[in-house]
Amino acid sequence: MTFFGILFMLDDHSGNFIGFFANLFPYNSFYMPMFFFISGYFYNPFNVKSNFKKYIRHKIKRLVFPFIAANLFTYFTVYVFNFFFGLQWKTHFSLNELLFFLSTGTVIDLSSSTWFLISLFESLIVYAAIRTLFFQVWDDFGALIIYILISCISVYFATKGYSKNYIWLPMLKIGFFSVYLQLGQFFRKFESFIMKHIPVFFLFSIIANILILSIYSQKEICFNSLAFMQGFQTTNYILPFLTSVTGIFFYYGLSKIVSSSLGTLYFVNLISNNSLYILCFHLLFFNILNGFFSINGNMFGMFDWSKFSNTAWYIYDNQIIFKFYYCVIGLIGSLCLAKIIDVIKLLFSNSIIYSHY
Repeated sequence: MTFFGILFMLDDHSGNFIGFFANLFPYNSFYMPMFFFISGYFYNPFNVKSNFKKYIRHKIKRLVFPFIAANLFTYFTVYVFNFFFGLQWKTHFSLNELLFFLSTGTVIDLSSSTWFLISLFESLIVYAAIRTLFFQVWDDFGALIIYILISCISVYFATKGYSKNYIWLPMLKIGFFSVYLQLGQFFRKFESFIMKHIPVFFLFSIIANILILSIYSQKEICFNSLAFMQGFQTTNYILPFLTSVTGIFFYYGLSKIVSSSLGTLYFVNLISNNSLYILCFHLLFFNILNGFFSINGNMFGMFDWSKFSNTAWYIYDNQIIFKFYYCVIGLIGSLCLAKIIDVIKLLFSNSIIYSHY
């Protein structure tokens, strides 16, 4: 599922070049909750209960440190872009701006996709604390119902404007996403039953989304800007949960069916194992491509310099060939950077070992 999820994120940010089942399961109707579902699926309540402090340290190492490193790296990269391409991307922030940026997880526009790491960290720690506190009386089904209600309440408050407050925003994201951590646990517990009825889950998810799309438009069932919790476009506050569940059902089943064939492919595992790098750095490579287009704008047509100067999310052209360019460079560039960093880590660790002799 990680392979599908990270490709959907990349495809969504590059303008939907692939569009895999996107007419039936629009990316922004489920794919970010799916990442939380995956984390919840692999959550081990017994290990966490036995050493809660160790769990916190582990999550800081796996989520907070990469968030800090990615943002520091892109912060200095912004100066390089400003120098070579004559941009004026922001590098200085007031205290209020910094507090709000930390609340959203989008400190640097070029690495704004890393908001997910902080939101996942916060949601996991709160979820782990609650689950550990109520470990003796925990009921997975009862907890799922409670978390569904909390998620719907979070959507309600977000649509009422509370997400614009940097104190409320992290709490709203935790409230919205925690249900998918519990859903992952629920799937893990009843996995043998679910696997026996995969065709039923496929049929249910397809029929359910067809019915949903017969009532609501694609625009209404999609929720963008989850870093800011400001993209909900419906007053049916349970709808984001329903569309997330149908998308997760479908791709959970699909991943189980194709895992025996796709799971052995080197490229699939390469993408899955380096999903963190793709998440953190695909925008960097999008904008390297933008820099090339800005220099050679006359070759391809009219390049919108003002948009490129104002945001790292600018996509040059809506034609499918340009979507392909962004998708490929975001993927290949991130994988190459991951390989370079791995080599540096290996050389550094070897130098430390060598220095001890």
